[in-house]
Amino acid sequence: MIVVIGNPRIETSQKADEPGRLAGAAAAIATSSAANGAAVQLVGKIRDDGSGDEVVLALGRVGIGHAAILRDSGATTLDTGDIELALSYLTDFRVIVAAEPIDPDAAKVVADAASYAGAHLIWAVGKGSEPPRSTDALTVLDAPKEGGGAFAKLVGSYAAGLDAGVPAERAFREAVRDSGWETAPGD
Repeated sequence: MIVVIGNPRIETSQKADEPGRLAGAAAAIATSSAANGAAVQLVGKIRDDGSGDEVVLALGRVGIGHAAILRDSGATTLDTGDIELALSYLTDFRVIVAAEPIDPDAAKVVADAASYAGAHLIWAVGKGSEPPRSTDALTVLDAPKEGGGAFAKLVGSYAAGLDAGVPAERAFREAVRDSGWETAPGD
């Protein structure tokens, strides 16, 4: 199973009869992983209102688990305690993807959980959070400011490969190929 950490949200449709669609880096990566055949759980925080209900329904429609989604009437920022609590509900995972910036204490919790589970940690947050150094299997990917859809496809495909037991180097090579990205000369 893959655990993706970050807050999903709904972008409302311009058409009144169309449901909103999932948005945010975590939702995009989780959707890509699920589309690649992986079981996925999202760790995030959403509002405890109608918009939160829409997020849960949208996650279910694309096959993303939401057992570790926290609901809050006010704050939607994940903190260390939130992540620790959520990960205590998810005990059988092979990959964790950090999809949004988190504080250093929360990053340590994520790294410790990955190490304890023998899971691979993909740090795909870009600027804003330093990756932890205390995990056995770590991939750091610098999320682009634009073009997040292609990046989410790459990360989701890579995570699904790792989850399926494909060695990291091969899983990454296949994800790059399948997502249409190109490696720079010398990489």
